[in-house]
Amino acid sequence: MRFFTLSVLLLTLVGCTSTATKYQDAPKPDTSTSTVYLYRPGKFLLGAFDAQFTVDGKKIANLSGGSYTYIYVNEGCHQIHQFWPYYANFGSSTNFDFCSKAGEDYYILLDGLNVVTWRLTEIEKSNAISDIRNCDYIPSIATSH
Repeated sequence: MRFFTLSVLLLTLVGCTSTATKYQDAPKPDTSTSTVYLYRPGKFLLGAFDAQFTVDGKKIANLSGGSYTYIYVNEGCHQIHQFWPYYANFGSSTNFDFCSKAGEDYYILLDGLNVVTWRLTEIEKSNAISDIRNCDYIPSIATSH
């Protein structure tokens, strides 16, 4: 009986492991665009709700805790807008403005200081990779502009 219980428990744990794709570099964009990675490594704060993102007014992704996506943007200045459903955080939002150069990669972290206060921050690639390494890939709704 003890062996049976242990076997069922082990199978249950194995069944709960994620099968989503972990971090890998995005395919290289054409020479006039850059790659923007958006990631949300934390699973605790508002973990049951997706963070929604637009770039330049176009919806691009809903990221759950522990996930990332990437998009391609043309060289120039852009605005990332992150917002929550009203029922998650009273519809609060944050913006991040940045200017991109063709051929460059940008890593933008969504980080919760607490349940109410969130920020978007550009992170150096070496630091971002250590955060994003275990995040699940969520395909963006729009992968190019």
